[in-house]
Amino acid sequence: MKLFQILNSKYGMFGTFCAVVCLAGCTASQPLMPQPSSRFQTPIQPRPITKSIGFYHTVQKGETLSSIARKYKSTVGILAEKNRLPDTEHLDIGQMLYIPHNNGQ
Repeated sequence: MKLFQILNSKYGMFGTFCAVVCLAGCTASQPLMPQPSSRFQTPIQPRPITKSIGFYHTVQKGETLSSIARKYKSTVGILAEKNRLPDTEHLDIGQMLYIPHNNGQ
């Protein structure tokens, strides 16, 4: 059985990722992750769930980020931040923009 199959069966997709990263020099007999009984095991702290409520808008011919922001009572800054837009002056027709509810707050 190949290393990635062993790790995938034991650790899921993370194991496959470790196998790909660690192919040089690792063997299946050398565990890449601490075993459950290991004294190095760290408890996983759950992260708070944050709900992001909104919808997507498809950019139409002639629309600008400013006109879209006005349409949805938002701002260019909020839309640029939520959509990780490096250039607020250029949008492509058909581009999907996330429009957050309550102005992204």
